[in-house]
Amino acid sequence: MKIAELADRTRADAEVLSAGAASLRELRQRLATADAMPAWFDAEIRAHIDRCGTAANDLAAAADNLDAHARALGERDS
Repeated sequence: MKIAELADRTRADAEVLSAGAASLRELRQRLATADAMPAWFDAEIRAHIDRCGTAANDLAAAADNLDAHARALGERDS
């Protein structure tokens, strides 16, 4: 696999995690609005949202670094 392909896959994974965090935020909001969220669940879902966001940001940064490396190797246009 070329570096450019790895960068694309890594960026796609970051987008999946970002979308997952958005879905969890929407779920949390729906449960909170319906007053249907157990007290313990709020802390758990917030933690998962945070972890998804952190992982998405880390993967996006890794994809940027891989893109730069791919450009340096001539796998991508500058």
